[in-house]
Amino acid sequence: MPGNPAAASLPAFTKRSLKLNAISDFISNPAVVLRERYGWGKDEFNGHKLIEIIHKILSSLAVPISYKRPVNPTDIPELAMLFLVLKPKTSAPKGLELTLDVSFPKDFSLRIPFIFNNWFIKFDAGATILANTSLVIQPNGQIDFNPPSGSVEGRVGLFLEIGPNPGATEIVLVGEAGASRLAIESITAG
Repeated sequence: MPGNPAAASLPAFTKRSLKLNAISDFISNPAVVLRERYGWGKDEFNGHKLIEIIHKILSSLAVPISYKRPVNPTDIPELAMLFLVLKPKTSAPKGLELTLDVSFPKDFSLRIPFIFNNWFIKFDAGATILANTSLVIQPNGQIDFNPPSGSVEGRVGLFLEIGPNPGATEIVLVGEAGASRLAIESITAG
């Protein structure tokens, strides 16, 4: 919002609003929200709004990410995160394309801090994965794996790991540390 140059006590400011009903709308019917707000699944989908909101969400979570904002309406926006590039796929089949920027040797593992001190994103590759390998996520739920040539055999995993706080050896679920408690060493989802 513009300020009042004549009144130093009224500087310019940013007005933000939180629409809680949008959260419940998304949880109850994500496909409709994605279609109506971002054009996901529509013929005219170009991905600009969807990539921008993904950028805002990841940036607010302190995920290291760069955003290539489109200058012209025909430019394709893209997000770069470490070794991945996310951009809309505007040719058939339309969707989102996640492309690997580098090659990974077989049995490669990478653990990256995520949001909190004790949270990590872990990537495990039990196969050799070449640069320019991509995943295309389509509105109908189909996910296509596209290596740049040939095929890939093996396993690939992406996990969220939550460990104890620094200095602790466990995550206390119920009770108190050092007393009666229900605790676990870590949580892994993926």
